[in-house]
Amino acid sequence: MAKMDGPKYTGSLIVDLTSVKDDLIDLAPGAMKGARAEQDGMAEVKKELAEAMPGHGEAADIPPHVYQRFLDRTAKLEKIQEKKLEVAKAMEVLNETAVKLENDVEDDISVMAKAAQSTAARQKNPGLAAPFEVTIRYNSQGAEKALKTRRKNAEAKADPPEPPPAEGEPKPPTRSE
Repeated sequence: MAKMDGPKYTGSLIVDLTSVKDDLIDLAPGAMKGARAEQDGMAEVKKELAEAMPGHGEAADIPPHVYQRFLDRTAKLEKIQEKKLEVAKAMEVLNETAVKLENDVEDDISVMAKAAQSTAARQKNPGLAAPFEVTIRYNSQGAEKALKTRRKNAEAKADPPEPPPAEGEPKPPTRSE
């Protein structure tokens, strides 16, 4: 039984995307393949453009509307990134809670299955465990899988594979030959 204790979550329970609703899009599956992502150095690019565009943008034939679009899109992206952090924290808390609850449910099943088996053994009455047959079998799946793995590993150790013949040596005969 894994011990999973932690404090109650006290963070925000509501993620409000209203402020970015007009910027949200839902792409088709696979549409993000090949999309470009921000690279190292974006902060320096923003700083340089902010300094260079007013005095040198026109001389460099950089259209002002493209620079403005860049500013608008980076502002939207910053807002979206903030919301992604909020959603990510909510997902983290939901996932951790689900894992803990699943673990706790499995612990409860284990307690009930072992109680039924123990009582049936103690009272020498296998019929007491019969109504809990599915629960007992469910609970023992992990142990049965581990046993199979141990047996498989033991067999592999006991019967190591033949090393391949050295170059130029004839292949050893097999049992079927």
